[in-house]
Amino acid sequence: MIKEIRNAGIYAIVLGFGIFFLAKGMHLALLIEALVLVIALIVVVVFLTKFTLARKAPIAMADVMGMGEDSELKDYVKDSVHWLEKGEVVEITSFDGLKLRSRVVMNELYPNRHLYVILCHGYTNHRLQDISKQAMKFFDLGYHIYTPYARGHGMSEGKYFGMGVHERFDIKDWVELIVKNDPDAKIALYGISMGGSTVIAAGGEELPDNVKAIIDDCGYTSCWEEFRHELRNEMGVPIFPVLYLCNLFCYKRYKFGFKKNSAIEQVKKIKAPTLFIHGDEDRFVPYEMMNELYEACSAEFKKEVTIFRAKHAESNQVDPGEYWHEISQWLTRFAEK
Repeated sequence: MIKEIRNAGIYAIVLGFGIFFLAKGMHLALLIEALVLVIALIVVVVFLTKFTLARKAPIAMADVMGMGEDSELKDYVKDSVHWLEKGEVVEITSFDGLKLRSRVVMNELYPNRHLYVILCHGYTNHRLQDISKQAMKFFDLGYHIYTPYARGHGMSEGKYFGMGVHERFDIKDWVELIVKNDPDAKIALYGISMGGSTVIAAGGEELPDNVKAIIDDCGYTSCWEEFRHELRNEMGVPIFPVLYLCNLFCYKRYKFGFKKNSAIEQVKKIKAPTLFIHGDEDRFVPYEMMNELYEACSAEFKKEVTIFRAKHAESNQVDPGEYWHEISQWLTRFAEK
């Protein structure tokens, strides 16, 4: 409420000056005010877009969140990240010419099971922090591990983050690489946060039948709704015209928009069995988005699971028993048969 009152006050002051200048016939002052407003708006739009999406920016959201490329690992993921970083580095070239890389850990204990999982990390997790422990768990379950660095992250090239919109094609390429190397592969797609939106966006593409299951942990419905939520609730920035202009700038600069090919649109075309997981105390990606995705999902087999008392991307930590019980059941039913 305070932010809304503040924004209304700013609008009233700007409008008041405009009316005053117009009433007094001060046309030059009115023109200067309009010019200043346009310049200020352009600066805000360019700053916010780069702040959110650019890999390198004078001020980046990743740095503010303490998740920049040079940030130190938190203690609870150090061992799993170091384990994962011992994996082989495999490279592909994206549809737009980027060198994309993945850590790959082949499971020598189960060489003939042909089970693979592609794990997609979340926003600015440059060292795969948020999927490293899950990778170890999938390994224990007998899976070969692929953990791609999303474009603009870690060892992959890219000057910006595609928020799952462009990455859906990258995941399709990783799937096709696995199938090329092992035609009998049975593949599960797993993603968390931005990675969750990525795997369900990829699921809406024409994927090989080798993709047997999709698991989305706290993915958002669309960039538009996620940015709308953050701008309004966290930053107190007016949605109109700021988000609309950010969307236009993103189209021009990064070649994608916040609505087109979003997870909520792609999920309508999913065929593979899809499991949705979300913490009910998630305020970063609102919990309600899970049900929106579930209702829109066209998969014949789908399920939504709530992890109680879990905040954003914390379900695996808050209730690992329930979390892995649901995932294991899903994999046994669809990926491992």
